[in-house]
Amino acid sequence: MLWAEHSFNPVLTNPYNCLPYDEFGLPHEPIFSEDEFVLAGLKITKFIGPEAYIRSLLQNLKGNLNTSDDPACIVIRTRH
Repeated sequence: MLWAEHSFNPVLTNPYNCLPYDEFGLPHEPIFSEDEFVLAGLKITKFIGPEAYIRSLLQNLKGNLNTSDDPACIVIRTRH
């Protein structure tokens, strides 16, 4: 089984960035709208596939925003 790594900014798969509260339930200003979040997710899914996108989304929900040395990047490994 082969593995592929996909790198991208985790901000794009963090749902709290489009909601008016953070992962702790505290209010904050959304970085982008829900529509922008959905559109970004669709574009990322076309590039990396649904499995990698969902894994990244889950990592964000768990609070694991970074899995690489680059603070602006997340690396997702998927099976092929």
